[in-house]
Amino acid sequence: MKNILIVDDEKEIVELLKIYLENHGFHGLKAYDGEMALKCMKENVVDAIILDIMMPKMDGIEFIKEMRKISNIPVMFLSAKDEDMDKIYGLGIGADDYMTKPFNPLEVVARMQALMRRCHQYDKDENYNQKSKQNICIGELCLEEKSCQVYKGERIVELTTLEYKLLQFLMKNPNKVFTKKQLYESTWEQDYMGDDNIIMVYVSRLRDKIEYDSKSPDYLKTIRGLGYRFEGNVKNEG
Repeated sequence: MKNILIVDDEKEIVELLKIYLENHGFHGLKAYDGEMALKCMKENVVDAIILDIMMPKMDGIEFIKEMRKISNIPVMFLSAKDEDMDKIYGLGIGADDYMTKPFNPLEVVARMQALMRRCHQYDKDENYNQKSKQNICIGELCLEEKSCQVYKGERIVELTTLEYKLLQFLMKNPNKVFTKKQLYESTWEQDYMGDDNIIMVYVSRLRDKIEYDSKSPDYLKTIRGLGYRFEGNVKNEG
């Protein structure tokens, strides 16, 4: 049974989501602000988080910044803000999904199930046939499939699960142009709903992490009107 931490200062919402999640096979953990949520994570195994943004003591933005220093588990933002820029910002700082209030609790459950399926499938794929795993190196960037670690030179690049999957797909297919639809369906493993923002945000996050020392992208190129291409010559290592 997967533990889902529900973090919201509205206790009625926390109780409602806990009931729905537990009716669908999850176990719900409760917190009413970011400080309480961090304490809960230290005391329990947490597999995913549903996170409100506007909370007292420590809000969702502060919490996710602190949480991402210690964990890459999936996070779904739940917020009364529904502007596109709010969604982009939420995804940009480390959320994996974003829902606005008011919401249908069944949709929250369905999207959490989809997030957990992707992570479970990812873990299963990584544990299957380890002998076939390899290091993929392009320039200074090296992705080690056995350890699921990414390095730039000697520096470890900390990535979330979906960031890693997107980078892995691109590095395995260098110098090819992919549309946003192709990138979404290969990484999220579900039908593309036409939301370009998600891919744009994840590409931006990858660039921030792997091209932090470049004035312009060396690896992840935008091909205007078409999509994206990961540029470079690959050197595969066993």
